[in-house]
Amino acid sequence: MERESGQIAVIGGGASGCLAAIAAARAGCTVFLLEKNEKLGRKLYATGNGRCNLTNLYMDESCYHCVSPDVSSRRVPDMIKPFSVEDLIRFFGGLGVPVHDRDGYVYPRTDQAETVVRALEKAIRNLGIHVMTGTEVREIRKVEGTAGRRRFTVIYEDIALSAQKPADKKASDVRKRKQKTGNLKAGTAKERVGRVNDRLPAPAGTAVSPALLECDAVILCTGGLAGPSFGCSGDGYRLARAFSHGVTSLFPSLTQLVCDCPWLKRAAGVRCHASVCLTDRGGQVIPGTLEDGEVQMTDYGVSGIPVFQISGRAAQYLTAKEKIRVRIDFLPEFRDREFEKEISWRMGESRDQMLSDFLLGLANRKVIDLLLASEGLQAEMKARRLSDADLTGLLRKLRAFDLDVTDVRSFENAQVTCGGIPLAEINSRFESVLCPGLYLAGELLDVDGRCGGYNLQWAMSSGYQAGQAAASSAC
Repeated sequence: MERESGQIAVIGGGASGCLAAIAAARAGCTVFLLEKNEKLGRKLYATGNGRCNLTNLYMDESCYHCVSPDVSSRRVPDMIKPFSVEDLIRFFGGLGVPVHDRDGYVYPRTDQAETVVRALEKAIRNLGIHVMTGTEVREIRKVEGTAGRRRFTVIYEDIALSAQKPADKKASDVRKRKQKTGNLKAGTAKERVGRVNDRLPAPAGTAVSPALLECDAVILCTGGLAGPSFGCSGDGYRLARAFSHGVTSLFPSLTQLVCDCPWLKRAAGVRCHASVCLTDRGGQVIPGTLEDGEVQMTDYGVSGIPVFQISGRAAQYLTAKEKIRVRIDFLPEFRDREFEKEISWRMGESRDQMLSDFLLGLANRKVIDLLLASEGLQAEMKARRLSDADLTGLLRKLRAFDLDVTDVRSFENAQVTCGGIPLAEINSRFESVLCPGLYLAGELLDVDGRCGGYNLQWAMSSGYQAGQAAASSAC
């Protein structure tokens, strides 16, 4: 069977993979989109609490972070520019998805992630992209010195079929064909793959042998480790390592902090405006970790967007066995001079009142209970039993409440992976400098962004550019 020219395999059907496939298909290439899950964009449904925060109108180098010491995050905004925030908004407008923003946070007009996924599916269907869901890529081989434009062989297998008994295959094939035919022609995609009947020896215990797909370029958009419930298992790191790519240490990011404090349950469930930062073993604030917003107290630690923003840094310090704390300012709206006046006023009040009344109005009652318990005090205790220094210290602690951080929540809870394949190993076209014809995009790379649409912008921008670049060399 003759292979069509200009074939591109996109591995991973998330945000980055969908944009890569669309860009390559628009450039005239034959595109195969291989996705391990049974449907595309599974993780997209959960973004922005189901509203899909697509991007952010504010964009600079402080919005991104890289683990690799040899590449600064300052490079990231320049890498995004060829498919910018404005380009992304126009792209979705062209798919019939108008957007709106809330303080710079850009969402689809419907505030539904489903709108975004269905629009991408529609575009993929209209472009004739061959979608192969329920497909796991086992290996990618570069073919050297062959005639024509053949460059890679992608070895894959159908996950559902490999888990079945041989006797169940025939009925399952019919059922799966019906299911997949309605899902972007996924059921007929494999019939159109070059040399689809070529087989490798089946590993022990599997019901079917892997199949081969030959292509001119491969784009890896497999995501990272964050969100294993969405099928994220780090397959891309394994595939990239086969081409000598390095992978930095990997950490959960945009997740919660686990803290050591026996009284945390007293404030569990409280949501309040606060600022947070990380401090080192000497009590000094770690640069770049001061965040402000709604913080949620939990029975295991702290959560909320400000906490998410610093969780990746916390994970790095903890992995290096560094002792760190999270410092919470429950009164961030107070300027120092104003707070000193507040202290003076409260110190002038009657000392016959209970401590809970002495602190009344400054924070949620449960937060005050937590504060008092951490100091070995009871809410009913009279203020006169404490010295002026102790009462002043109690007030000041509302602005610097320290909790020992023992861990960050796992990849199960994380929204994104911190770390990945270093940017030094790709060029400005998102092509591997170690293996021409191999492209890498999205969360697989060593770039993680803040909450607020930055990670989706990076995924889609890098994916679209990788698709364009792969098409220019393969088609």
